[in-house]
Amino acid sequence: MSTADADQVRRRFLLLTATRWLPTGLLIPLITIAPLERGLSLAEVGLITAVGGVVVFVLELPTGGLADVVGRRPVLLVATLCNLVSTATIAVATSVPLYLAAWAVEGIYRALESGPLDSWYVDAAQAADPDADIERGLALRGVVLSVAIGVGALACGGIALLPQPDGLPVLAVPILVSLALRVVDGIAITVLLDEVRLVPRSGRRRVGAVLATVRGTWAVVAESTALLRASAALAGLAAAELVWGAGMVGVEVFAGPRVVELLGDADRGVLVFAITATVGWGLSGVGSSAAPWIARRTGSWVAAAVVTRVSQGLAVLAAGVVAGMTGLLIAYLGFYVVHGAANVAHYGLVHRNFGARHRATVVSVNSLAGRLGGVVAAPLLGALATSAGLPWTFVAAAALLAAGGPLYLAARSSGDAGAGPEGARVPAAGAGTTGT
Repeated sequence: MSTADADQVRRRFLLLTATRWLPTGLLIPLITIAPLERGLSLAEVGLITAVGGVVVFVLELPTGGLADVVGRRPVLLVATLCNLVSTATIAVATSVPLYLAAWAVEGIYRALESGPLDSWYVDAAQAADPDADIERGLALRGVVLSVAIGVGALACGGIALLPQPDGLPVLAVPILVSLALRVVDGIAITVLLDEVRLVPRSGRRRVGAVLATVRGTWAVVAESTALLRASAALAGLAAAELVWGAGMVGVEVFAGPRVVELLGDADRGVLVFAITATVGWGLSGVGSSAAPWIARRTGSWVAAAVVTRVSQGLAVLAAGVVAGMTGLLIAYLGFYVVHGAANVAHYGLVHRNFGARHRATVVSVNSLAGRLGGVVAAPLLGALATSAGLPWTFVAAAALLAAGGPLYLAARSSGDAGAGPEGARVPAAGAGTTGT
């Protein structure tokens, strides 16, 4: 394939990233505030969040292996269907059982969605050009992802202020808009994501194909898990993702309630948090596009990963040591300005350590580690918030985020592809500038 083919792959990848994350952006400002406004307690919100995390934890590896065996496109389409079901349920849910059901299905979606799109891009780009600069595509993805989430969050804040039809639960309209945008995303995947299926359908009976898929999935999972155990670099990457996931809960789950707590008004809280999330994800896009520059300045992608994760922890620390809304805004915006660059560095290292056969599974291993960290940390941070106050929750989250930085040093031994210090290939000047 030609260079033009590789460019086309990247453009499709970026467009699909936009359609994938715009609906999510609409939900981010509401994910904790809406159930609280519908009568649930913070403890119950923690419970439903944990249920979703447990489902992802259980299914992450099997679904990653499934994507490696049957193909990225069918898995993404099933994930989209699951998200449609969960979002429709969340739109009308006013009780704990309905929210539990919705988040259980949402957990299936997140497990299925984790990895296949990125893996398709890396495989297709390298098939088009074996020397394709995948980090540039991942950096551009970070910009598009951040813009899509920011636009969605800002739209949510505006829609939440509009009059709502009678008979709908509070804050239901932005959720229904997210549902419609997910339909558009499913259509985009159907049209734009081309791939050669890894398990052909022809010449097989349906039952035989299913059994072969199950065997192939678990074989890939077993092989990838064995590779993870045998590689100090990959173990370090998974451990870094584990503590990152634990620290991320402190930002994702508790920032919204802290805004409402400081303002004393839920409607104003949704709007302020939506605007803050928009700015934050915009800054995340800037950080993502700056990732290659950070790698050049620090000398390697490993060093860039260390610096960005520690910097995230320092930013969140401000929420605990600086009083009021000022501290929260510094923490939230500082966290996200580094978030994009940190993710590019992390997943660049992950992709360089594995080939196409195991790629989606290994991405799922990392996602699994992050989910596990969140599942374990969420109730502990919730208990800390109840007993000591939300500022101490941010201090604990900051410590967890910073702890991930040194774990990247294990990746110096392999996979950081190239000729820079510690084996890292630092991108050429101008790489990764604008378009996770």
